[in-house]
Amino acid sequence: MESATTGERFLVKWYAQSYLHCGHSYITKRFMVFREEETLEGRYMCYTEDIGDVCIFLSASEAFCVQASSFPGLKSNSIYFIGKGFGIYDLTSGTSSPFDISEGEPDTVAAPYWYPPFSF
Repeated sequence: MESATTGERFLVKWYAQSYLHCGHSYITKRFMVFREEETLEGRYMCYTEDIGDVCIFLSASEAFCVQASSFPGLKSNSIYFIGKGFGIYDLTSGTSSPFDISEGEPDTVAAPYWYPPFSF
């Protein structure tokens, strides 16, 4: 995916563990992020744990990036995911935090999509 604000390109690998619990479920274990780097020999995807002020959104729709500082409440250097789990992955600490689901709320997402920001 390419960040519209920074022009950087990223490749994200998503690692999840499958388990049986009231059907087939997944838990996200980790992500690996690769940033495109240009060298004298060409372009390469290089592993990184620092994407700066960027948040990556992954779901069943097309992945996209936004600048965290442009949207209050977003955590920079993080991946927001829906699909094999539902939560935030902090690239700095390498930890995944599922979104809290209050009692009485559905525990699955019927439409597992993030919608990119847009203006009218």
